[in-house]
Amino acid sequence: MELGLTKAGRFEQAQRQHIAAVARLGEGREALAGREIIQRSWRRCVDDYRLDPSRPRPVRVLTHEALVDSREPVDELLYVARAGVDQLFAQVAPMGYVLLLTDRYGVTVDFRGQPRAGCRAASRRLYLGADWDERHAGTCAVGTCIHESRALTCHQREHFDATHIALTCTAAPIHDPRGDPSQCSISRRCSPPAGWRARALRCHWSRSTRG
Repeated sequence: MELGLTKAGRFEQAQRQHIAAVARLGEGREALAGREIIQRSWRRCVDDYRLDPSRPRPVRVLTHEALVDSREPVDELLYVARAGVDQLFAQVAPMGYVLLLTDRYGVTVDFRGQPRAGCRAASRRLYLGADWDERHAGTCAVGTCIHESRALTCHQREHFDATHIALTCTAAPIHDPRGDPSQCSISRRCSPPAGWRARALRCHWSRSTRG
């Protein structure tokens, strides 16, 4: 890393390096490394969704009318779960996380917390109606959690889109009484959490959102 770069300059440099690495992957000049679940997602982004790493996709946000339609099927669950959501946010907020609830398609239908000032670029998706579907946002905790139907953490450069490499995100599916996924719960922060905190949070979410 070059000396004398500002924080913003270092982030832009990291973005360029990330974009170059993803581009080499798409051209077949670089093999995938890292966890299998992230490898599968990156491969879907390149082969199935045809996402271009050099052109970060604009935020896809539902209109007010479409958001109302997305919230309607889960309104009762949101009301019943309000106390539990508040309790969960109280546990993760001291670690610098915000909390999102999405529907089964990755659309944000509920939100807790405020993104940190350093998250301005990434925080564009951190509001109601933002779509975290893997097909639009690339590899991310919500989209990949929904596709894989399992809890996971997506840490910084494991994200496909360079816009999101400042984020560390943990997501877990929420199932209805029949065992079908009805929602996805996600927490995210901009600075990397200590390893034990990320592991503990992932284990806690796997337990608290099960059943």
